[in-house]
Amino acid sequence: MKITARTEYATLAVLELSLREGARHVQAKEIAEKQSIPLKFLEQILSQLRTAGVVKSVRGASVGYSLARAASEISLRDVVAAVEGDLRGTEPVIKDRTALAVWQELQEEFLSRLASISFRELVDRKLKESRIPNFQI
Repeated sequence: MKITARTEYATLAVLELSLREGARHVQAKEIAEKQSIPLKFLEQILSQLRTAGVVKSVRGASVGYSLARAASEISLRDVVAAVEGDLRGTEPVIKDRTALAVWQELQEEFLSRLASISFRELVDRKLKESRIPNFQI
């Protein structure tokens, strides 16, 4: 499976916000620098994520972005769907009913797995991998 740059950057941006959950709002420039994402591209992605209700933006003195919901309530599927659109796509052009059924089952399993992985889980994995103590209660 090929992952687009848009999906990769959206995932990294939401992961960055998840790592800072509960802290101050994060400016797009900070996210772009921390995750090596081109700022203009990130701004487009953040707009899509905001429209989808994954992130929220704040203007004024504390300008920036934060999660619209808890990291535990945002799945990889939410983020991918926000930037890629309908994940089901079009029906494959497979004439054999048995082969078509297998592909449809695989698609459902994939979408289900994406929905089962929350950004809280990704944060936990990241912290474990980095051996950074997590003092969040």
